[in-house]
Amino acid sequence: MKKMVRSYWVTILIFVLFGWALVNFNHVFSEFAHVVTTGQEGFDLSLNVMPIFILFLVAITLAVPTYLYRRRRRKESWKSIIVIPEEFLDDDEREAYITAKACQKAYLSMHFVVPAFAAITAIVYPFFTETVPYLPIIFILLIAIVQITVFHVSVRQQIKA
Repeated sequence: MKKMVRSYWVTILIFVLFGWALVNFNHVFSEFAHVVTTGQEGFDLSLNVMPIFILFLVAITLAVPTYLYRRRRRKESWKSIIVIPEEFLDDDEREAYITAKACQKAYLSMHFVVPAFAAITAIVYPFFTETVPYLPIIFILLIAIVQITVFHVSVRQQIKA
């Protein structure tokens, strides 16, 4: 259970940092698109590398110990360590059942969340195009965060039951 709580917050942190980096990239590429469409001769672009640096620092700080632990304890190949999240490592049938039920609930939640966010984006985004041009990035990452949250809440409910 402790592993699940830590994994949840680490995943949320990584998504928030990734979103922060994407918003900065969006700002730079929006400026570049403006330069290209207006045909300006000289231009100056600046990129805030702080979110990218923090994202890589946090990711490497968390990935190396996880890799070493899973490699030593579980004798996993590096491919499975990179691809398979820690939540899917089931030690017995009960954990496999809990994971399966949580995946099912997370999958079903997408049938409600994706259309809702698509409708909200279609209705609200035209009003905020100038002030919040990165709103679709936020919504896409929120969809992933909702899915992860539904998974972890479901796991907690299954464990307590």
